[in-house]
Amino acid sequence: MNMDFTWRSVGAFVYFFICIVDLVVMPLYREYNYNKLTVSEIVSVAKTLPDSVSQIEAMQIFKSDRSWQPVTNEMFHLSFAAILGVAALPSNRKKPKDEEPSG
Repeated sequence: MNMDFTWRSVGAFVYFFICIVDLVVMPLYREYNYNKLTVSEIVSVAKTLPDSVSQIEAMQIFKSDRSWQPVTNEMFHLSFAAILGVAALPSNRKKPKDEEPSG
């Protein structure tokens, strides 16, 4: 097996896996776990707190903490694109020796 092919394939697979987990799996997992509480249940939990300021803060925490923020940022994607893009350039690959014409 060619070593160049191996690390390029592994790099592409790792990037694909990270993107799938960060942009698909984790948002679905978080929505599944955080949507177990309904609004009425959140209000009933907030009502058990002693003062109104704590109740308002609890409602804001429940409201704001329900969405997934991706861990990867633009620099991560640009870095992987640069690494895999430069590795895919034909000038970096070893060219096979030209065969002598038979004749």
